[in-house]
Amino acid sequence: MELIKQAINQLQLGHRQKAAQLFLESYHHELIPEGITTPKQLAEVISPADASHLVSALAHMSCVCCQRGITKCENCKGTGRISNDDICEACLGIGIVACKFCGGTGWISLEDIPQGFVMDVLVERIKVALYRIMVNLESSTEIFSSDASSTDPKEYLKQFLLLNRQLAVIEAGMVFLEAPTNAQSASQNQLEKLIELSVKKAIQAWRQIRELLGSLAQCYLKEAQKTSSANIRKIHLQQKADYYQSLHDSFDCLNATEWEFSRLYQKALQHAQHKQQQNQQAVHHPTPHATAQNPDHSASPKTKTNPPQDDQPNEDDPSHQANAIYSHPYHKRMGA
Repeated sequence: MELIKQAINQLQLGHRQKAAQLFLESYHHELIPEGITTPKQLAEVISPADASHLVSALAHMSCVCCQRGITKCENCKGTGRISNDDICEACLGIGIVACKFCGGTGWISLEDIPQGFVMDVLVERIKVALYRIMVNLESSTEIFSSDASSTDPKEYLKQFLLLNRQLAVIEAGMVFLEAPTNAQSASQNQLEKLIELSVKKAIQAWRQIRELLGSLAQCYLKEAQKTSSANIRKIHLQQKADYYQSLHDSFDCLNATEWEFSRLYQKALQHAQHKQQQNQQAVHHPTPHATAQNPDHSASPKTKTNPPQDDQPNEDDPSHQANAIYSHPYHKRMGA
């Protein structure tokens, strides 16, 4: 228990990474009392509060192979362009991709976390991811309110990377739940509910990513127009403008890139299609209340099939459940 005590001391000093390292060291070297395999059992030995803080520290222990979930693109060696001077489509021309070791989450692999703690760690990570998606969506309003051509492209890329990192966390949760060996537990039930809530936020995040790509296209187009026609830089800028505009206009703008999260995207697509069917049924078979309010039945069903999209936030949206999902002790401790 000596290393556990040291880990708690490090937590009290605010050294979360060190605390997580000490806990893992004590666990892997079997230096904790026999029978402690879950956070609940750990809480019986130390305290519920300290056990909760240790789970949070584990959940946010940084990946040793990347910086915040991103690494250099090996396809273009970080240049953003391939041998024939075309834009590297694997990394969207930015020279970096999601880390393959952590899946782009920026946190240590779930394989390095004691099995009995994985479910609680995932719940913690997804709660934080949901909160950060909400914050990122709100903060993006400011940069979209200004002229895209006058905004530094780095601002759009920063928002793009922030959103994709949180989507990677949700994707990791979905991958874990698909494994048939994972035992049913209360934490798993909570995780499944969180992922269902995450789908709606993911749809909003992808909508925002599409707008970010469109804004990047405007930035590079404006810059190209200001550059001399004899300059090779003008050609590159025009290429970027055309490329990002094509991504913005495509059905699945991140398909076949290193930024694709296939499981989450398919889940979001299913959700959007189900929502679309519900809307169509509501138009064809309105309730008596709806008919009384709109007797001419002037509303028409959506017929165009688009990438995953959701209606504007309403009472069912996870952002309206902030007290339960987004107001989390982690954010108060970390000042998020």
